[in-house]
Amino acid sequence: MKQPNRILIVEDKAVDADLAKHTIRKVLKDCEFQVVETSEAFLTALQIFQPEVILSDYSLPRFDGMKALRLALNHAPPTPLIIWTGSIGEDVAVECMKAGANNYVLKENIKRLAPAVIHALEERQLLLERKQAEEIIQNNEKRFRALIENGLDNISLLTEDGALIWESPSATSMLGYTPNEFVGHDIFSLMHPDDLDWTRDLYTKLIQEPGGHRRGTFRLLRSDGAWRWVDAIVTNMLNEPSVNAIVVNYRDVTESKLAEEALQAS
Repeated sequence: MKQPNRILIVEDKAVDADLAKHTIRKVLKDCEFQVVETSEAFLTALQIFQPEVILSDYSLPRFDGMKALRLALNHAPPTPLIIWTGSIGEDVAVECMKAGANNYVLKENIKRLAPAVIHALEERQLLLERKQAEEIIQNNEKRFRALIENGLDNISLLTEDGALIWESPSATSMLGYTPNEFVGHDIFSLMHPDDLDWTRDLYTKLIQEPGGHRRGTFRLLRSDGAWRWVDAIVTNMLNEPSVNAIVVNYRDVTESKLAEEALQAS
């Protein structure tokens, strides 16, 4: 069941507050209002009433619209505030909007009030949806990074020309190089001379196949000069906007490769 729209009114004149309620209810049938006059009551309402829109007079005996705006921005950032006043100069109106007010409505132009409230509610909803989407993306990125950075397999992202863009932490520990030491460099410079031609040929063919896969076993040079055998699956994800790279998943198979060669020799 949809909850009523909660609207907080900062106003010291009961007649004006009632006029605002009546005007808004003509368009928004299901509304809940609360009226405050002081900063203390305003802060309490932000915490307990949790308004979806704030309608504030610009000038009150013990409070004013700019103070209400600053408090709202600090304590309830997603909540739009509309300046609602009897008279306001253009320079003051511009100042309010620059400070973060959602809109301003003159009391003599009461017809603008309800549309302004509806617009503020719509903007608040869009802001909340955008924030929720950003949180989902951030959580997914954290989950993906946790899986990648703590995985046993190594992952490298390459450009179309074979330059290293990014590599997982496990890749640096396997080959013994410092993190990001080869970023921007041609990964084929680490390839064993006997494997260089066929791996380059495979890479060139893969670039012509968006979404294509290739698998191979080859040798890479460790920082200590030793050659390590790796088994790799290379995927062309250049056309994926979120990746835009050649993805190489590989693992060290040196021990098993040497054992296989020894078995064949015996």
